[in-house]
Amino acid sequence: VNQCAAILSGDVAQRWTLSALAARLNVSVRTLQRRLSEVPVKFNEIVRAVQLREAARLLLDTGHELTEIGFCCGFADYPHFSREFKKHTNLSPSEFRHKFAVT
Repeated sequence: VNQCAAILSGDVAQRWTLSALAARLNVSVRTLQRRLSEVPVKFNEIVRAVQLREAARLLLDTGHELTEIGFCCGFADYPHFSREFKKHTNLSPSEFRHKFAVT
């Protein structure tokens, strides 16, 4: 899982597929599926965690617009980004930035 997350973090805006990740790991899709089934984490959950971790970093470390951050982290639009971010952090992106950003 850590190796998968590291690769995904290298291009968080990319629309990752299981086959693209398997190719980067030089394993078959089936091998990757088997390895992921050994841990209680789904591929989409890993992708989402990487996207949200990068979004949180950008919210705190940059002054980029919220829409731009969402797009850079692989979300199609701001409402989708905001909904997913709030679902996982219980804060909207703007609330998160306001609460935790060092000024």
